[in-house]
Amino acid sequence: YTAAGLASNYLKSFPGYDFNEWFESLVGPLLTLLIQSGNSMNHMLPILRRRIIWLISCNAQQVPVSSSHNPLELISTSLSHNDICLRLTAVEAMETLLPYCEDSPQLLHSITHSSIAALYQLTNDCVEVDSRSSCLGLLSTLISFVGVLGGSLSNDVLNTIVTPLPSIWENSIEQNLLLKRNVLNIISSVATLVGPDQASLLYPIALPMLNESFGKEENVFLVEEALRMWLVFLRLSNGYNGSLGALFTRAATLSKDLEHVI
Repeated sequence: YTAAGLASNYLKSFPGYDFNEWFESLVGPLLTLLIQSGNSMNHMLPILRRRIIWLISCNAQQVPVSSSHNPLELISTSLSHNDICLRLTAVEAMETLLPYCEDSPQLLHSITHSSIAALYQLTNDCVEVDSRSSCLGLLSTLISFVGVLGGSLSNDVLNTIVTPLPSIWENSIEQNLLLKRNVLNIISSVATLVGPDQASLLYPIALPMLNESFGKEENVFLVEEALRMWLVFLRLSNGYNGSLGALFTRAATLSKDLEHVI
């Protein structure tokens, strides 16, 4: 499986190689078996499950998303496994597979709720900031794809997404400071998803974060994401809003040494 993943681009040039067929006949059924067997088999070959999921991500363009052995559903299930390495592999694989789910909006919607809770749990379980950022990044991407495909999320699911964000923001200090960028991106994705009628409900959380991003020199690394989120809220506003407008007083400061921010 490792060799097939590393040589995936090379193998595609051979007319007899069909990953779709291989997935249907072997890879999909084997991954299904490993997942359904729980820990009874996984303790014997723990790396096999990781390698199969990684192999699927290497061949994302050829993976049959609508297969009976649905790869996205199988991989999302792995987000709740007790093996952190497996869960992080699943995060990378889902990030790769999501762009190929345009024809399966119902499937995407069906895995969203469980994936959100699992991604927040994995964020808490990880120590490395890059791993934590990857989990929150996938969460933002998942919300964005739900919106792009015309889906919606219930208020309960939206609350599950938004509730942990202030705590993550407050606890993102020292080496975890970069997680604040992920928080801003998640809020932008949620606001875009819910639209003008509900975006204002995010103001109590979003506006203090914007003000802090613009108001402290040490937060200059947040400015690009903060400006993007501010623009999202301005576009969704049904009229002039004093709270959003007050941020324009930061314009003079923001215009200094930020030529790279568009």
